[in-house]
Amino acid sequence: MLRKINSFTQKPSIAQITSYIMIPLDIVVFYSCVIPNLSDSLTMIVLASVFGAITLALVISTLVCSIHDPTDSIVNEYREVRRLKYVL
Repeated sequence: MLRKINSFTQKPSIAQITSYIMIPLDIVVFYSCVIPNLSDSLTMIVLASVFGAITLALVISTLVCSIHDPTDSIVNEYREVRRLKYVL
């Protein structure tokens, strides 16, 4: 049986670690610095809603891309055969 290889089963790269830090930081800065400085309440609600929707789409697409296995099944079979060959 082949083990699913994705971004959560391997050591995270520098880009992944950076994105894990930058996305929450971006959210905190926007909601703590930008939104309170707006004077019009309608603008504040619209911007908060749009930013929230875009951030949610970004997080969901990041999770989907991280969970997805980009490796071809033939490559997986080859790796498994090589692994078994060297173990035995």
